[in-house]
Amino acid sequence: MKRDFENHNVLITGAGGELGSVLCRAFMRQGARVAALVHRRSAPEGVVVSVPVDLTDPESVGPAVRAVEEKMGSIDVLINNAGAATNALLPGLGEAELQRLLGVNLGGVLLVCRAAIPGMISRRRGCLLNISSLAASSPLPGQAVYAACKGGVESLTRALAVELAPRRIRVNAIAPGFLDSAMVRDMDEGQRERILGRIPAGRWGTKEEIAEAAVFLCSDKASYMTGQIFHVDGGLGM
Repeated sequence: MKRDFENHNVLITGAGGELGSVLCRAFMRQGARVAALVHRRSAPEGVVVSVPVDLTDPESVGPAVRAVEEKMGSIDVLINNAGAATNALLPGLGEAELQRLLGVNLGGVLLVCRAAIPGMISRRRGCLLNISSLAASSPLPGQAVYAACKGGVESLTRALAVELAPRRIRVNAIAPGFLDSAMVRDMDEGQRERILGRIPAGRWGTKEEIAEAAVFLCSDKASYMTGQIFHVDGGLGM
């Protein structure tokens, strides 16, 4: 049985994180050759190439993407998954942390897209998927910068979809809700109970559910979908 991504090259940023590693494995199961951009963590076993990158540094991003293209031959699918969050009110953020959050969550997405899109344009095909967050539309206290960045990612998704549709390149985003992850497990019990009580589905989401949505959106099954923000949040964002 033919798998959806045989003979496809998929580049995933933040591939060493909790969600990133699940994304890598999901696409590899569908036959993709997966490349990883990583910062401090190692990419999961099975990726074709893993390239270190500092998404806050324009001098790092371009060469990293070119290294992937040289190794893989092309980038058919780009998934901007890397992210960074700090639970702090805006006045309490130091300058270095503020710039890190802006750089990883929004600036890095712009830089990776800028580097990867020309190859897709030249081949007149490709797919971009940005990982946003429920925080873009329903932020919690302490998420001002993170929410602003994810809102920017969603606007970028729509703008690029308009620009690239004539070139047969699709651009969508997934906005996950609260997942069974380290971030949720680090909350105090009272906060977890309050949030869980607001989720219509009555449970935390899983990273695997996000990955399955990503596989669908990047496949030919979603060939008429572009410029969309898909909320995978158990109904919390309604």
